[in-house]
Parts: sequence; C-alpha cells; structure tokens
Amino acid sequence: MKALSRTARRAIPGFLQAGDYAQTDEGLLVHSSIRIRGKYTDWVNGDDRRVNYNLLVDQGILYILEAALGNNTALATLYLAPYGTNIAPANDWTAASFTGTAGEITSTSEGWAGTNREEWDAGAAASGAISNSASRASHTIVSTGPVNIYGAGLISSQLRGAATGTLVSAVQFGAVRTVNNTDNWELAYEVELTDS
Repeated sequence: MKALSRTARRAIPGFLQAGDYAQTDEGLLVHSSIRIRGKYTDWVNGDDRRVNYNLLVDQGILYILEAALGNNTALATLYLAPYGTNIAPANDWTAASFTGTAGEITSTSEGWAGTNREEWDAGAAASGAISNSASRASHTIVSTGPVNIYGAGLISSQLRGAATGTLVSAVQFGAVRTVNNTDNWELAYEVELTDS
C-alpha cells in the first residue's frame, strides 16, 4: 500500500456522500481502494506483543473527516481507555455510550493507577500513518487479583469514566489480556490512510 495522494484525499467526501464505501472489521474501505484503518498494539512488561485491528466508529469517522477535510478544528488531545466487558464495538458507539456499554476500567484499586485516561501522544504522521508507538500509553496495574482487559477505545475526554467528548475508535481484542498487580501494561494506537 502507498500513502494517500492529495487527489484521493479530496475525493473522499464525495465517495462517502455517494455511499461508495464499506465498513470492515479493520476500518473503512472507500471507493474500493482507499483504506482507513487503525490498530491497537499492547504489551505486558515489555513482552507478549499483540496487535488488533479496530473499528472506526461512526462518530470517529465523522470527526476525522470534519477535522481533516471540513471546517472543524482538530481535538488537542486524545486518550486511550481500556475496557473490561467482553463485547465487540458497534458502529453506533459514542463517547456517551462507551463507558457503560464497554465497561471502561475505572477502578484505581482493581484496575490501574491514576485518575485520568492515558494520553495518546502521537508523533508526526509519516508514510500515510500516525501513531504513539514511540510514546506508548503506560498503565501500572493495581489489583488484588487478575484484571481482564477485553479491549480499548480512543476518546477525547481525559477523565476516566467520562461520558463526554468524541469516541474515535474502539477494539475488542482477539483474546482477553489478563494482567496482575504491578504489571506494566502498555498500549499504542496507529491510524493509517492508504491508497492501494
């Protein structure tokens, strides 16, 4: 795959308005050749790397298009939020429904330390992608027993459990990620926009 050309970027809104797209498990396929997809990569204590492709929810797709090609301002900061319910994301998930539907892990005694969601500290976009892989979100697990993480979301609200803002994407991991007290669970997210 190659990076998206300027011509293709300008054509995307027309393709979407004409219904020339398909939502897939890995993102959005526009005009049969333009792929918008994201992937979550996570590690425990620097090992056991796992990659899972996500769903760009409707709210996230609209945000990306409006911020990149429309008149809306890009959000200053986005945050990563792990969740603890064994559920696959749906297109209609929003920031307002994410915490309750996905069971966001909000406990600081049976979850992870800190009162806020961890920042998605993305580097510069290159080769049709942008990610925080150079600055992964790090979660120090605090628990008396195992904590099961079934997935995560990328959201604009900093406060854990907040039902405000914009949900950009969400993923259900292919296999539950079980972590224990004092583990360091790291999470990276990447979005790529390519033209085949």
